[in-house]
Amino acid sequence: LAPCSIVQLCGVYSRMDLHDSSVETVSRAARLAGGSGYPIYAPLVLPDRRTAETLRRQPGVADAFEHFDRITTAVVAIGGWQQGLSTVYDVLDPKARAGLGQHGVTAEMAARLFDANGRALSTGLAHYVLAIETEQLRRVPEVIALAGGPAKATAIDAVLRSGLVTTLVIDADTAELLIELATRRPPPHAATARVAPG
Repeated sequence: LAPCSIVQLCGVYSRMDLHDSSVETVSRAARLAGGSGYPIYAPLVLPDRRTAETLRRQPGVADAFEHFDRITTAVVAIGGWQQGLSTVYDVLDPKARAGLGQHGVTAEMAARLFDANGRALSTGLAHYVLAIETEQLRRVPEVIALAGGPAKATAIDAVLRSGLVTTLVIDADTAELLIELATRRPPPHAATARVAPG
């Protein structure tokens, strides 16, 4: 890595082992890059709006949030709106999941929700998460999305339609499904793809 700062974009998945979390990844990457690390030592989804607002003002969390507008490359994961395919879905209670599902949620990326047409959905959830905002992510020059597995194909298709992703890293089987989806329902804007073997 070239010398640079590493900024965590979202809070921590609360059911994950701390030693295998984004906090540790940010710290390791910052050491390798010889730059500063800005981890978010707080959960991704909070129990209420007041708690989220309080944590956003805490020095460590606030430091990370202040760097969001200066990010030049973001690495994010795409989640599908069902059990085991999204860290946000997995930490919500069944009532919250069902309520968001009624809004047409198909995909999640950086704790932001999207419908099948790639529209970012405005839901109450935005007030309860610690994560970069959709419009901030849209201003990042390079957004690298990671996703894998045929079960996520519909979610990946939805996020690609948002126009937020500049580079997608997926497996070959999922890529074939995405091509089929795009053939059946062409995306609204022209896009180019960079394909690497393997």
